[in-house]
Amino acid sequence: MIDTHCQQNCNPAAFPELIQDGKWRVNMSICEQTNVWIGGFQAIVRDMEAVRYNFFLDEMVRRRNIYIIKKLEEKGRRPWNIPLHAIFPGLV
Repeated sequence: MIDTHCQQNCNPAAFPELIQDGKWRVNMSICEQTNVWIGGFQAIVRDMEAVRYNFFLDEMVRRRNIYIIKKLEEKGRRPWNIPLHAIFPGLV
C-alpha cells in the first residue's frame, strides 16, 4: 500500500511542472539525500503522535539548516534566504 501511495503521490516524474526544457527544475539528488537523512529519525518518531512528530522534524530541519548555512559561510559561500513576504505575500 505504501509503495502504491508513494508512486501515485510522491513520484516526481508524475509532476510535469517539475521539468523544464527536459531538465529537472529542482535538485532531485539533494531531495533523495534529505529523505535518507530524515529516515534516520524513523526509530525516534515511529510512535509519536502527529503534533509531536511535526514539531520534532520541524526542529531537526531548522537546526540542520542553521548548521548547513554556517558550514557554507565558513567555506566562503553566500547562502541566502527567501524573504518571508515573497513566500507569503499577505502575511507580513
